[in-house]
Amino acid sequence: QSLSSSTTSVGQVLKKKRPTPFFEIAIMQRKTSSFMFAVESFHEWRTVYRSYPIPKERNPFWGVTDFCLGPLSNIPLCDLLMRVTVFDCNTIGKHKVIGHFDTPIKDLIEKRRQMSFPLLGHRKRAGFVLIESISRLTSK
Repeated sequence: QSLSSSTTSVGQVLKKKRPTPFFEIAIMQRKTSSFMFAVESFHEWRTVYRSYPIPKERNPFWGVTDFCLGPLSNIPLCDLLMRVTVFDCNTIGKHKVIGHFDTPIKDLIEKRRQMSFPLLGHRKRAGFVLIESISRLTSK
């Protein structure tokens, strides 16, 4: 199962310097235990997509992004969470995390409209991510 996200953009990323941003999409399965009472448990995040970096841009824009859920493709969408993390690309050393947001995949597909998500950085809001739409891709 594959998903397509169109027109992903980030606004107000960093105010003082011009980063070279890229983003990653990670997926995690959410499970509910039925032993006596419902308890949610989570597994590890699995990175399923990494975008290309856009040099020296505070308001980057990425076009259509297709990504595959891989081994999680047989799991119902209502049990999957998506994390989008925006990084500042660093060719020497570690990439710097600008911020991230988490959302259920099912909500994104059902709403079928433009959505804005605040990027949560280190103890502060670091901008926002705008997603035009997200949809399932059917195999041909």
